[in-house]
Amino acid sequence: MSGRGWVGVVVGVLLTLPVVGLLWIRSAPPEASGWRRLPRLPVDELWALPTFMHRCESSADCDASLACAYDSTRRANVCVGSDCTTDSDCPPTTVCRWIPMREEGAKVAVSYCTFVGFLPEGAPCVRLGERDEKGCERDLVCADWCGRRCGSWLTGECPEGFFCAPEGPDGPVCLPTCEGRACPEGQACVRMEGGASVCSRVHGQDCQREPCAPGLSCQVQTRPFRPGEAWMWCASPCEGEGSFSKGCPDYHSCMDGTCWEVCSPMESGDCAPDSVCVPTGGEYGACVLSPGTLDGGT
Repeated sequence: MSGRGWVGVVVGVLLTLPVVGLLWIRSAPPEASGWRRLPRLPVDELWALPTFMHRCESSADCDASLACAYDSTRRANVCVGSDCTTDSDCPPTTVCRWIPMREEGAKVAVSYCTFVGFLPEGAPCVRLGERDEKGCERDLVCADWCGRRCGSWLTGECPEGFFCAPEGPDGPVCLPTCEGRACPEGQACVRMEGGASVCSRVHGQDCQREPCAPGLSCQVQTRPFRPGEAWMWCASPCEGEGSFSKGCPDYHSCMDGTCWEVCSPMESGDCAPDSVCVPTGGEYGACVLSPGTLDGGT
């Protein structure tokens, strides 16, 4: 082959590299440092596991390839496995995303096919929403906030008002920040889990500025369809799950390491207007902040 021919081959290869790189990043899951991401198993292997879809209190009750997660259809915690490896494993209106499991001292994630929605970058979102109205646009990742991927030359840098958070199970994602910025009157720069911070109107005690009493921890939550608002309160930390766990006062139940007011899942009106009763095992549940709906209701 002549020298000119070799030059043509080299140029052709170089021109295809960016395309190959983009195809790879869309099909292969990004790295997630420190996370144990449960593999997707064939259906027959999944159903052969003794604990699959059985009730559980923690992932210790499940097989090694499963994790304990809340199932809204069964209204209980059950042992589940990963649904997908890439977007191609999911129906057209969904994408493959990694959902963190709340395991004390461990970083475990399970993949689910989650709805593609229309929430823009920077909007609060639900990682595993039951409808598309709670999901991010297709090219964004829900890390409690909709954000683009970051951390490599293929993804680029985050826009102004965002920073690259490296610790999520889906890999580095751009999250909003208001640190060093002035918030509108009546709002405060509220720090969220994962390093994000957003200007919000605070409901309850602003325990980030008025510290909790000794032995209590500051809890901060937001709702996807109430942007610009945050709920704060001081809560007792606890161990275990349910109303018989360690550390909770009377008429409180433990969920995800925090004490919540006890409620009955079968009774309506047990919780405050902004809360919903989530079963914690047996006949009792816990009043937790509702993610809300598009029209602002609960």
